Amino acid sequence: MAKKIEVMNIKLDNYPMREAMMLVETFLSNTVLNTIEEVSRPMIVAATEDSSVKECIESLDLAIPGDREMLLQAGISSGSGERNSNFFYEFAKRIVRNGKNVFVLAEDAEGIARMQKFLAEGYDGVKVIGSCALSDYADEAGAINEINIQMPDVILSVLSSPIQERFLTKHKEHLHAKIWYGINNEGLIDHGSSRARRKLRRILRRLAFRRYISCFEKQKNES
Repeated sequence: MAKKIEVMNIKLDNYPMREAMMLVETFLSNTVLNTIEEVSRPMIVAATEDSSVKECIESLDLAIPGDREMLLQAGISSGSGERNSNFFYEFAKRIVRNGKNVFVLAEDAEGIARMQKFLAEGYDGVKVIGSCALSDYADEAGAINEINIQMPDVILSVLSSPIQERFLTKHKEHLHAKIWYGINNEGLIDHGSSRARRKLRRILRRLAFRRYISCFEKQKNES
């Protein structure tokens, strides 16, 4: 199995789940910040248009493909997509098992509420010790101070792209935590919706992403 794949010229990780969780266990015992993000379709689009976003994604300690369309585009079977969709579930189990805590970072109060609801309904064993929204501060330094005062083990980011990548690149050295985890916002938005609505959204996103890939490949071949 290839442990590195390319999606639209962006390098992502494709570790077997067991190996990825071994890395997570190592990260949880480290004294420096390690970075994990579920790479969503909007992140891929942003990375093709902004080299700084691409550099941030490729510098992550674990860049997890957040959608099976990315794997299919890289020539990987859909079975790997099912594995990656369970990544946060396995990650959360390690957080609980190791007695670690999390801090939620979002752009606004709505983002915090969405993440807290997601955790409460499926991951009630995860201990949330605090949260903050960038919109509540005059500058990002205020959010950094709030995070560091709480001294979390894990920062759960629900910032949108490219805000998330710019924030991480700028402030990584100032964050006092063991793991930065950027969660796929598309999945959070779907959480709590009816099955029919979730299915429709996923179909529309998939079609839009396929069109974007097609345009990208066409431009690549013409250049």
